[in-house]
Amino acid sequence: MKKTIRTLFALSAFIGLSSISQAAAIATVDDSATQNAFAGGIVANDLVNQGQSTLSSYDAGAETFGPDGLNDGSGDIASTTENTYYNNDGVAQTIQFDLNTAVNTQGYDLTSIIAISGWASDTNFNYHDYTVQVSVVGSATYTDLVTVDTTATTASRRVTITDDATGVLASGVDSIRFVMPADHGRIVMQEIDVIGTATASMASPVTWDDGAADDNWSSTANWDGDVAPVNGDSVVLTATTQSYLDYAWTIESGESLTAETAVLTGNGYGDDLSIVTGGTLTLATGGTMNIGFMRPRSDATSGGDFMIQPGASLNTMVYGLSSKELNITYIADAAGVTTWTNSLSGAGIFNIGGDHLTVDLTNYDIANGSTLILADYAAAGDLNGTTFASVTLTEGWNGTIDYAYDQGSGDLAIALKNITPPGPPITWDNSGNGNWTDATMWVGDVAPVTGDGKDVDIDFGTGNYDVNFNTTYTVESGRTLESRTRKTGFHPELAIQAGSALTLATGGTIDLAFMRPRATADFTIEAGATLNTDIYGLGNNTLNITYTADAAGVTTWNNSDIFDPRLDNLIVDLSNYDTANGDTLVLVDYGSLVNGYEFASVTLTESWSGTIDYAYDQGGGDLAIALTNISIQALDETAQGTPHSWLDLYGLVTGGDYEAADLLDSDGDGKLNWEEYRDGTDPTGVGVAAPIPFTLVEGTNGDPDTLTFSPPNTAWHIEASTDDTVWGVVPHMTFVVNADGTITASVEALPALNAGGTYRVIETQKNRKLVIFLTEGQSNMEGASSNASSNVYGMEDHPLPNMLQLSRARPRDFYDVGAENELIRAFQPLQTTFYDNSVAEAQYKSNSYTALDFYFARAYAADHPDEDVLILKNAVGGTGFRNNNWNDGDVLDLNVTPFLQTALAQVSGEYTTIEFGGILWHQGEADASASEVYGANLVALVSRHRGYVEAEIANSSAPFICGTMVSRWIEERSLNYEVDAVHRDIANLVPNADFVDLSDLDQEGWSLTNHFLVDEYKTIGARYYQKWLEVQGITGKGTPRAWLDAYGLVVDGDYAAADVLDSDGDGKLNWEEYLDGTNPTGPVAAITFAVAAPDSIADTLNFIPPSTPWVVEASADDTVWGVVPHMSFVVNADGTITATVEELPALSAGGSYRITEKAQNRKLVIFLTEGQSNMVGYAPDTDTNVYGMADHPLPNMLQLSHGHARHFYDSEAENALIPAFQPLQASEDPGQSSDEADTALDFYFARAYAEDHPNEDVLIIKNAYGGTGFANNRWNDGDSLDALVIPYFEGAFKQNDLSNRYETIEFGGILWHQGEADTKTVAASSAYAANLVAMVARHRSRVDTYVSTEDTPFILGTMHYYRIDNYYSNFPEMSTVDAIHRDIANLIPNADCVDLHDLQGNTTIHFSVDEYKTMGARYYQKWLELSDTSNGTPYAWLQLYGLVSDGDYEAADLLDSDSDGRLNWEEYQDGTDPTGVGVAAPIPFTLVDASDGSADTLTFAPPNTKWVIEASSDNVEWGVVPQVTFVVNADGSITATAPQLETLNPSGTYRVVETSENTKLVIFLTEGQSNMVGWSGKTFYEMDDYPCSNMFQLSRGLARLEYAPGTADSIVQAFQPLQTTVDRSGAATSRFVSLDFYFAREYAKAHPDEDVLIVKNARGGTGFVNNYWNAGDSQDVLADPYLAAALAQVSGEYTTIEFGGILWHQGETDAKDAASAAAYSANLTALFARHRAVADSYFPGTQSSIVIGTMVPANIQKNSTGYYDDIDAIHRDISNLVADAGVADLSSISGEAGQHFLADGYQTAGELYYQKWLELETQIEQEQTWLDVHGLVTGGDYAAAMNADSDGDGKLNWEESQYGTNPAGHLPTEPSVLNLQVGNPSSDDSLTFMPPNTAWVLKVSADLSQWDDVSEALFTINADGSVTVNAEHNGALSKRFYKLVETGW
Repeated sequence: MKKTIRTLFALSAFIGLSSISQAAAIATVDDSATQNAFAGGIVANDLVNQGQSTLSSYDAGAETFGPDGLNDGSGDIASTTENTYYNNDGVAQTIQFDLNTAVNTQGYDLTSIIAISGWASDTNFNYHDYTVQVSVVGSATYTDLVTVDTTATTASRRVTITDDATGVLASGVDSIRFVMPADHGRIVMQEIDVIGTATASMASPVTWDDGAADDNWSSTANWDGDVAPVNGDSVVLTATTQSYLDYAWTIESGESLTAETAVLTGNGYGDDLSIVTGGTLTLATGGTMNIGFMRPRSDATSGGDFMIQPGASLNTMVYGLSSKELNITYIADAAGVTTWTNSLSGAGIFNIGGDHLTVDLTNYDIANGSTLILADYAAAGDLNGTTFASVTLTEGWNGTIDYAYDQGSGDLAIALKNITPPGPPITWDNSGNGNWTDATMWVGDVAPVTGDGKDVDIDFGTGNYDVNFNTTYTVESGRTLESRTRKTGFHPELAIQAGSALTLATGGTIDLAFMRPRATADFTIEAGATLNTDIYGLGNNTLNITYTADAAGVTTWNNSDIFDPRLDNLIVDLSNYDTANGDTLVLVDYGSLVNGYEFASVTLTESWSGTIDYAYDQGGGDLAIALTNISIQALDETAQGTPHSWLDLYGLVTGGDYEAADLLDSDGDGKLNWEEYRDGTDPTGVGVAAPIPFTLVEGTNGDPDTLTFSPPNTAWHIEASTDDTVWGVVPHMTFVVNADGTITASVEALPALNAGGTYRVIETQKNRKLVIFLTEGQSNMEGASSNASSNVYGMEDHPLPNMLQLSRARPRDFYDVGAENELIRAFQPLQTTFYDNSVAEAQYKSNSYTALDFYFARAYAADHPDEDVLILKNAVGGTGFRNNNWNDGDVLDLNVTPFLQTALAQVSGEYTTIEFGGILWHQGEADASASEVYGANLVALVSRHRGYVEAEIANSSAPFICGTMVSRWIEERSLNYEVDAVHRDIANLVPNADFVDLSDLDQEGWSLTNHFLVDEYKTIGARYYQKWLEVQGITGKGTPRAWLDAYGLVVDGDYAAADVLDSDGDGKLNWEEYLDGTNPTGPVAAITFAVAAPDSIADTLNFIPPSTPWVVEASADDTVWGVVPHMSFVVNADGTITATVEELPALSAGGSYRITEKAQNRKLVIFLTEGQSNMVGYAPDTDTNVYGMADHPLPNMLQLSHGHARHFYDSEAENALIPAFQPLQASEDPGQSSDEADTALDFYFARAYAEDHPNEDVLIIKNAYGGTGFANNRWNDGDSLDALVIPYFEGAFKQNDLSNRYETIEFGGILWHQGEADTKTVAASSAYAANLVAMVARHRSRVDTYVSTEDTPFILGTMHYYRIDNYYSNFPEMSTVDAIHRDIANLIPNADCVDLHDLQGNTTIHFSVDEYKTMGARYYQKWLELSDTSNGTPYAWLQLYGLVSDGDYEAADLLDSDSDGRLNWEEYQDGTDPTGVGVAAPIPFTLVDASDGSADTLTFAPPNTKWVIEASSDNVEWGVVPQVTFVVNADGSITATAPQLETLNPSGTYRVVETSENTKLVIFLTEGQSNMVGWSGKTFYEMDDYPCSNMFQLSRGLARLEYAPGTADSIVQAFQPLQTTVDRSGAATSRFVSLDFYFAREYAKAHPDEDVLIVKNARGGTGFVNNYWNAGDSQDVLADPYLAAALAQVSGEYTTIEFGGILWHQGETDAKDAASAAAYSANLTALFARHRAVADSYFPGTQSSIVIGTMVPANIQKNSTGYYDDIDAIHRDISNLVADAGVADLSSISGEAGQHFLADGYQTAGELYYQKWLELETQIEQEQTWLDVHGLVTGGDYAAAMNADSDGDGKLNWEESQYGTNPAGHLPTEPSVLNLQVGNPSSDDSLTFMPPNTAWVLKVSADLSQWDDVSEALFTINADGSVTVNAEHNGALSKRFYKLVETGW
């Protein structure tokens, strides 16, 4: 008989390289009825046999006889010497064999252990009852291998222990023992054999000891012995530490990376292997990795590589939990890959989010299956939804990743499935000529396509033939296109056909006999490929050959024979080339090149240059075509200076257009992307304009303030303010990163905030410009006054974030000083050169000193938020020239250069621009006694210091500003006059210098000092800044003072005030006029001239022109103006201009001219207009040939000239941008357009756009020609018109320098009118839809090369309906094609059709003159409909309400046009009127005269959105009015009749209020008996007894006095009395109130953007005792259908529907007897469980609150039945009975009506219920965080997690949360018994264990049933976190067991 005992070992690791097998050990039991059956198998030379050198010693334990029989090599069943007997005497036994490690220092590898038993003829001596344990070299700990427990039923027994996986039970073993328990059975052991070999000698492992200050592997001090691991080492990581692998390291075969045992028996977080930048970990074949926690801490691009070779062992407990990423590479061998096992379970415990997976299948044998298990994780939810960021397989291999692959029985894994290997090449099988795309030409009838993973061979084997390459195809990496057998002549030939595109990708190979273009086509050659041909060219067609270089170079084309490129265009893309690799690239290595065979054109990447050498000698006469003399003019940034790499990093670039990406506002925060780069903020996230506000500071106690927030993902800082106006950066902060990613900041309470204040977190701009100021002098520059009494800095005394100082490492009380020469935040006191004495040092350390240069810098920083300002302070009190501090070579004089140099070194590479702003000086007091030389000394100093600056920063003329000294001190000391006279005269002594007059700043508090006061330093700083602006000649806005003077705008010398005026009332401030280049003194509608005479003679105009760009416009009615064409100008001697204007026919009846300034618009919007004749414009006014002024352009309308002659204007050169006069220039000019007044729809579209967007220029690029279609080959891919898009845009951008001319360039869309040419045949109309869709995709893609087309519209119009309605044989398919036009929105993204069916002025296919004008306007309206703001508001909606000014839709979107507190985009989302009555601004009506009791009548103009009527008696508390009837009057007004409400009897007001279209609904289930029904009423309802507009109830169809109840299960307004299950008597006619109504009202007021729905299930007199609320009872079963009915009603109405919870009030019925009261607790908790389950069936995972209330207090006090107080005690204890439940204490409510509350009491109760609900919601949020921290949530189901018992200790998780114990901790089930180390019976017991992370006690027991506290215990905490306890031995206990018990907090 045989049986097998299988044991799974816990993961273990030991000090040293020894290890226990991680697979399953098995004990096989063989029984025999024959005596001595197994004695013949005894081994006499095993490891533990007596006399073997491998045995050191052994101990047979307390045997009865035969201690030497265990290992003597024999086993006679009758011998007491050859056998060893153990009796069942109740004594535990241990048999131990110690192996000889002196012989083998690494220990032994065990392969099997055999134990044989039996005795004479007795079968009762074979009880194998023991645990086999081993220890390994270097560890005193024994670990279980297997436990055997058999009974004695046989004569002989053999137990064989082996490992069924690896064959090795354990490695490095130095001791084996058999441990028998005290209750073991009798056994006669014949022999124990241990089979194994010596463990191979290995080096000792390298052990982490965390000895360095950092956690880097490369820091040797972190390792035991101070030697870091190298390849070939094994490594042991210790518990509770983190280590950063920061270099490349391999776990080689036989080596290991393991963690201490304590880690692997814990929760997996004890060790932390982090792979950081530069870190590369390789797990080699045969290597072992067994650790608790691994995660990436670097971006994949910066390192962070993990390679897993096959045949290794990889085990972790936790992986990931990081926002960083890892490059994970699996290498497969023929059999497969190493499977990664992750053993712990929990949400996100195996987090692969962001990681990049590569699987190398090169060596894999597909015969071993199509699935590979990559990672075996513990349970569903471990991935937490994460997936690999990318998956790459070996080229040619295919497969799919299954993240929830079921290995069987729900054992989930990440697997690579459906693996398919590369196949054989696709081979040409036709000897004749054929097309590549013809499948019949290939073996297997499958043509090659890109991505099929196949090689291609075009060699058929016989004959001369061509393979016509007629497609787009890429030879991908690892793939080959070849002709394996070369033929005679020029075959096989790859003949490249028209429009085809061949790409040779990196890693691909082309090896052909002959290749040549047979028509114009494209060939792209990527770097790192292989390209060989024998012959190329010899044709008469063009190939566009593009070489793409990488950093190293290009692929060289090897052509062994003739190479002929004479008609080809060469393009070399050098974008990625590194010129460090040379200035020559070999393009073609040819055999022969006919003289003169050169490329037709050569184009290099913009800003690159080079020369093509067609006879480049590679050496030895080996000639080639090479690009030589390569150089680059740096252009890796946009015109605004934004690096391309930065734009790529944030994914902002579309179609390679970096310039367009740079000019977008991708996150809609008001800053363009280049501004975000300049500022260092995130272009895709929260900007500076959206700070995070915090709770008001309670600063009166002086304690630190604590702020918890989710930080931006860019640099940020914390600011504070006392008034939410003046903000300053906060010093002295500490930060803690929380488990949920939030940050908790502790702020040392600022004295300024004592009275309260606010904090905010703001992104710190990464400014690209730095301006440095040198501030010098003595004590008044140093800052010599403080507020010593209160020592308080206000927030204006704290810096702005862009203020910096150079640290001198001087201690400061208020901030961390930083290292010397470090650039730090400019907190005060600013750090200066040195302290002049110890007193000063002490003062500056602790007092609130202020300084003028700080306030100068703050003023500068406020004016220049896009720049950083740096103060280099070189000032010391008491210093002068006289005392040798400032002369040439003196100590302070010499500081300038080193200060500048160190500062510049600190900012190297940090800024694009660094400027020197100037020198600020305040000094002179020390030189009063040497005033005669002061002037010379100061002039010399300025010269020297400017020279020092010039040597470092080229700005020798930067301003020098000084200030006068304290005037009253001057008056006291006459010598000071001379010094101050020098200051006042400085402008005459030093170039570009001036002084600041401070003579008025010494009037209060002066006490014979030469220092200014604290507040005066603030004033001085501001004055220094104003003086600096004056010297610079600019205002704070950057406007030159000279410009303001030129226009006479300045009054009393106040340039700053003049700068912010709007002097000409045109809506632009003067500084904006300066920026725009317009005139600030006159309106844009400029100079109007006399009426033009109707004489057909040219008009002459004389005028003084504006000093800015201008145009001449004309009008026939002074209303509609247009730009005038054909003008000549003469400048007269007096500066006037005479303009001669060819009289316009439109003015024949008279008119006016005017000169208008032309704004220098910085934004251009381009439209591409395409089609046939109706887009060209085919309707001139042939009778009069007259354009009206509305047919002339506005000044901001442009067109792209095609150089076609025009009668009405000068057309200029091709591709010039010219005013958009008509006829607009089309692709090909129809003859009549040169002299006829043709009109076109796109002109009128552009005019509408230009009028709406006066601050933008609009450009029409017209590509249209009459009679063209797809059918006649004009618009298909490559056709003549189709091909014009790129050259038109190329010409527009290159010839006109658009990128520099405009700050912003956008593409507005494509306008299309065409179709007639494709209506002539069924074939043409059938292909039209596909042709049009393809064309739009092509044209959008081509435009995208120059400017982003993302989300831009495509708009077309219907054709002329006269010819659709009246069949025309020439165009029979017009209806078919026009149906496609009408369906265009379903065919093309962001496209729509303009309906023109009503325009039938002609009987041809063309529209009439005026109809083109209408069409243009309609196209523009359609464009508005398709265009949205960044918030998703349609342009058309904004225009409909007249909200847009100057075409700025984004600005209009962000306005609150009706001041109702909601921005316009919010009004659009809510469906409300942005111009009319909002919720905050209702329409008031006449005061109600209620004395007569009659209905009130209201007449009003309603909003055009949903609305309700509310009323109020006090204009404070409003409620919805019931039972209103409406009549719509003839004028559109509405008359409403409202039954007069009693509450308005004295007076009152009605209002109409828009109702928001709320997208969220929250449902509450309210249940119980009469107090939930509502059993008290009012004489009349007051307005707060009426609902808010967002309150609803589920109707039961019950009649009510005040409102129409609706049908059962409908959703109606929540008027009272609320409808409940069964109607109470009188509810139809009485005004009952209920607590749930007032609960809902509180909720609705607090959540105006949500709707709240009450589902009421309540009935008076019901309880458990009378069978209403037990499972299945009549009330109990209603919760489900009621919720189902409610949800059916609101289906599709809301984006979000949530269950808010259950409100319950009941108990009176169950308080009637002892039995019902005793059962109440169980009944109530069961009901809540049932009803939560019902809610959970509709709202899965909802963790909903339950609120109950205490009963009427007076009724409890009376306690008439004796059980009210028992029931109410259960109510009060509900939080301990039910998770997330709470009681609303209603004991304070006075007054009662028997068991019921009074009406006012219900209102109070509702409010108290709501407050309790809020408390529970906060508690739930905290609980959910608690659950997340402990990793207990699966699939987002918090409710299930809260009600689980995750650690099996008998307490649900919510109970653990309340009790403060660990729900997933060290104590599963009833706490386990700890190992007892037994010594002397009278000695103390010593136990070592890992404690829980909660409170606990140690208990002791003799029988495992009665447990007592351990007294007199001594606890020691060990280095690894374990605890050792020495417990006094209780001599009364013969056997002792210990356990830990959590006690909670």
